Amino acid sequence: MKTQIFGQTCLSSSRLIYGCMRVIGDGSKRDRKKGEAAIHHAVENGYTHFDHADIYAGGESEALFGKCLRLSL
Repeated sequence: MKTQIFGQTCLSSSRLIYGCMRVIGDGSKRDRKKGEAAIHHAVENGYTHFDHADIYAGGESEALFGKCLRLSL
């Protein structure tokens, strides 16, 4: 995955951004598991920039993302 440096800093980001709007699907356990797998695959493939908004499933998308981050540390 190509990355982009921000200005004259040491900060970089994947050039592609993974959108998390529908990462929990319909909210079922099955769809949440699919979302977890999707996030893990995105990280494994070099994504470092993820799109979140507080309107995405009432914060549940961010909660699932946080769970995945905790498991990956």
